[in-house]
Amino acid sequence: MGVTHNVLGVITTALLASAVVLVIGCTSESTPLGEAERAGSGPNQPPTIRSAMILPDPILRSGTASVRVEAEDPEDNAVTFRFQWFANGKPIPEETGATLAPTMLNRGDKVSVAVTPLDGHAAGPAYRTAPVKVTNSPPVVKQVVLEPKELVVGKPLRAQVEGSDADRDEIRYTFEWWKNNELVSQGEEGSFQTTGLVRDDTIVVAVTPHDDGGPGERVYSQPLTITNTSPSITSMPPTAIVAGRYVYSVTAQDPDGDPLIYNLETAPPGMTINEKTGQIQWQVSPDLTGPQEVRVVVADGQDGSSFQDFTLSLPAQNSNSQ
Repeated sequence: MGVTHNVLGVITTALLASAVVLVIGCTSESTPLGEAERAGSGPNQPPTIRSAMILPDPILRSGTASVRVEAEDPEDNAVTFRFQWFANGKPIPEETGATLAPTMLNRGDKVSVAVTPLDGHAAGPAYRTAPVKVTNSPPVVKQVVLEPKELVVGKPLRAQVEGSDADRDEIRYTFEWWKNNELVSQGEEGSFQTTGLVRDDTIVVAVTPHDDGGPGERVYSQPLTITNTSPSITSMPPTAIVAGRYVYSVTAQDPDGDPLIYNLETAPPGMTINEKTGQIQWQVSPDLTGPQEVRVVVADGQDGSSFQDFTLSLPAQNSNSQ
C-alpha cells in the first residue's frame, strides 16, 4: 500500500522553523528484484498532498511563517516539496522556501502558499493552502535605562526607553515606578521625583509599549540603588574681625540626615572649630599680618564631604584693639 509522509514546519518563539519527515503507515513485503511480480510495480504514480496549513495563524510581521504538510506517495518514494508564497493572491517574488519572513508585508495582507510534491520521478498536483491574515505585531521595548546613574536626591530620575514596532506604528509607553519593591506611581510619566529618598532606597521602572492594536510585553529596568549623598555647606563666611576676634558659625545640610563632623583643613594659627557644631573662633595674634587662607571641611562619616575656602585679610599693622 502507499506510505504517508508527514512534513512538519514548526515556528518557535525564537523565530526558527524546522522540517521533520515522519513516515507512518505500512508497506507490503518486497520481493527480490527481477521477480515477475513486485509490489507497486507499473508506471510511477506522482505523490499527492493530503493537507497543508500555514503556522502560526495569524501571522506576525515580527515572526516567521512555516508550512505543515501531509503528503503520500503510492510507491513509498521519498517526497520533497516546492513552495511558492502568495500575498493577496499574487506570488511573492523569490519566496520559494519552506518558511517566510513576512517583513515585506502589511497588516491585513492575506498569505497563502502553493506546495508541489515531488518524488524524484514526477511532480504531483500543487496544493494551495487556505489564506492566513497578517495581524498586528505588538511593539517591543528593546532597552530601558534609568538616568542619571549618579543620582542626586531631589533631582528627577528619568527612564530612557528604546523601542520598535514591526508595523511602523507610533509607540506610546506607560510606566510603573517601584520603590523598595512597592509600586508608588504609574501612568505615562517617564520621570520620577526623588525628593525624600534616602540612602539604600532602590528604584525600578517597568515600561509597557502600546500601539493602536494593544500593549506589548512589559520590560523592567535594572534597579538603581540610592548611594550616599555628600553634605553641602550652606552658610557664607563673614569678613569682619571685631576687636581682634573672628567668629563664624558654619552650617551644612546632609540629604541623608547623617550626623556631620566639621574640621579645619587650612587655617591660620590659633583658629579652632567645634567639630559637632561647626563654630569657628579665632583670636587674632597681634603680630599676624596679610591674607589668611581658610578651608573648612564637613564630612558625613559615609565617605561624603564638601569644603569651603575663604580668605581673611589682615592689615599690615594688626592690632587686637581693631
